[in-house]
Order: sequence, then C-alpha cells, then structure tokens
Amino acid sequence: AALAPGDGAVQAAIGSVLVPDAETPEELEAARTFLQNGLRLRPDLDAVYLPLGECSLKEKRWAEAAGELKRAQARAPDDPEAPFALAQAYRGLGDAKHAAEATRRHQQLESYVTERTSLLLRAGLTADGETHLKLARLAASHGVYGTAVTEYQIALAQTPDDPQIAQELTEARRRAVGQ
Repeated sequence: AALAPGDGAVQAAIGSVLVPDAETPEELEAARTFLQNGLRLRPDLDAVYLPLGECSLKEKRWAEAAGELKRAQARAPDDPEAPFALAQAYRGLGDAKHAAEATRRHQQLESYVTERTSLLLRAGLTADGETHLKLARLAASHGVYGTAVTEYQIALAQTPDDPQIAQELTEARRRAVGQ
C-alpha cells in the first residue's frame, strides 16, 4: 500500500484481508478505511461491497450493512455469500420476512454453485455446445439469468440453427432485465 497509495485495488485488497479477523472498533475502522479508499479510487471495484457489508455487520450497523450487501448481491448475483450476509443484516433489523428470503436465495445459490462445479468437472476440457446448454439451463433454473444468457449465447454460437436454444436465450434475456 505504501508503494502504490493511489491504487484502489491494493487499498481494497488490504481492507478485504483485514475484515475477517477484525474485532475491535479500531481494527474494523482500519479495514473500513482501506475499503472505502479503494472504492473512492476505483468506483468500479464491485468486490468491495461484500467486505464493507461484513464490516458493518460486525459493528451491528444493520441498515448500513443491508445497503452494502444489496449492492454486493446486485453486482455478483451468482455469489451465495452476499445473500447469506444479507440475511444476518435483516435479522439484525428484525425483518424476518426478508431474512428468510435472503436465506432461501443463499441456499439456492449454494446448490447452483455445487451443481455447476460438478457439471464442469464432468465436462473437463471438452466444454462443447451441449455442456454450455446444460450450464445455461442450470443457471436459469436457479435464477442466475446473467450467467444463463452468456451460456446460451455460447451454446447458440456452436449450434446456430437450434430454435429451442434461441427461444430459451430470449427468455433468459427477458428475465435478466427484470432482475
């Protein structure tokens, strides 16, 4: 950080490393400062919002944590960690309904990540059109429409005359816009 004080990615990385072990108000404030400096220098660093939210959770700043974690979830919609942390923020706010929804989303994304990893491991290095179609359908079935669109596009590029893939791509695009 001393060698590159103007590098937002470095500042954010330091803050991210500090958050998990931070316990005292001073440690949490140091982590927050690095994260906020990173974000100030590089507003495009989407990965900063999750550790910022986790920092706010540790400080029991529930509303602030919820806002940061919603931004984290919007920027990484297929990452199960943001809804997990968001459920904690909602519980802190006494909002059982939204906490349950966030918990369900976390569980859904955990299942998605596990199934996706399994499918990729089985496919190995031969990620053909059929594999991408399976990945697209898996993503769509778990509500991860941005990833579904990407996978459908790859599958359609490899099988351009398949009207079923084109139809499913259109539907995934429509749902991705609605998120």
